[in-house]
Amino acid sequence: MNYQTTKPILAIVTQAIRRDIHDPLKYFTDFEVIHYYHEAPYGDMTDKDFSGPTKAVRFTSSKDLYGKLMALKPNIIQGAEPYASRKALRFSLSAQSAAKKVKAKFIFPMLENRPASSRFGLAAPVVKKVLRNYAQKSDLIFTLNKGAVQNLNEIGIRGAKVVPLMWGVWGVDTELFSPKRNGKEPAWRLPTIIYIGRLVEEKGILDIIDAFKLVSSLKKLQLVFVGSGPMESEVKKYLASGDAHSKIVYLGSKHQDDLPPLLRASAMSIYPSRTTPKWEEQVGTVNLQAMSCGTPVISTQSGAIPEYVPDGKVGFLVPESAPQELAKAILAILNDKKLARKFGEQGRQYVLHHYDVRHNVKEGEKWIKKLISK
Repeated sequence: MNYQTTKPILAIVTQAIRRDIHDPLKYFTDFEVIHYYHEAPYGDMTDKDFSGPTKAVRFTSSKDLYGKLMALKPNIIQGAEPYASRKALRFSLSAQSAAKKVKAKFIFPMLENRPASSRFGLAAPVVKKVLRNYAQKSDLIFTLNKGAVQNLNEIGIRGAKVVPLMWGVWGVDTELFSPKRNGKEPAWRLPTIIYIGRLVEEKGILDIIDAFKLVSSLKKLQLVFVGSGPMESEVKKYLASGDAHSKIVYLGSKHQDDLPPLLRASAMSIYPSRTTPKWEEQVGTVNLQAMSCGTPVISTQSGAIPEYVPDGKVGFLVPESAPQELAKAILAILNDKKLARKFGEQGRQYVLHHYDVRHNVKEGEKWIKKLISK
């Protein structure tokens, strides 16, 4: 596979492709980026996304990936993170082998923040050994949270090659996720709490419903769920229980372009993640998207969320698994329009200064340019 370009080529390898991860690749200016992916499980990529400005190339196996990278001969290869899954581990090692063969620089992002002993149990010593070998042979590692740094430190990986940077999860497109209305906002008649994300237990779905029950006995409002997952049936159980006083609405999955109007029309975004033995929140991108739209956020002190969301400045962070605390936070925002407006304004500014996707991509490009100039 030959690409006509005068720029250095960066091959990015991921197990899965997702629109909010793939689309920001169009902002690379100093590198020609080719995104190699194995599967598209989220259903958020359209034909237009696949044929967009960044090339998306599917591979069917580790062997197929290796062959495609060998044919491309990129200047830099970004592998997946070994802690992500068994498939990601196989693809990572295949990508690293190709990098060695074609003499390409090798980088990878580290997102996983659960301790290996908790995430992998009895297999932890083996997985840690694999990560140590993988990291030692890498030229640059971008870390997205303190837990990821700790996991690297635990296996003796530290120093100049470990760089804290919002990479892989690139940040927020602040032009798309903006407070500026475009006429597509729904005309909801009730103050609205919105949840956007996977409908899974670790996202605190039942906590949201329990908190809504507490608040709806005092206030007229509605709760809107956007997303899909195994708890969809649990959410739908409550759809018929609402009345003119309060109600729960389920909108299903939505394309990323449809999310900003929904956020702008909402009084607040709620995202009460829970830590499990094998998973904790690594960034909490939905919080950042809501902040970028000028929407107050309510989330939890879970995983890396407190690293990204300043409590008391853009909304509230409450303890995990605490519906009563969620209810208090909801009421505090509903009852104080001045506070809600302040949270929205400060959230927008915070994202512009810290999480703008164009800035993050440019910062990462600087690091990679230094790497290939050595």
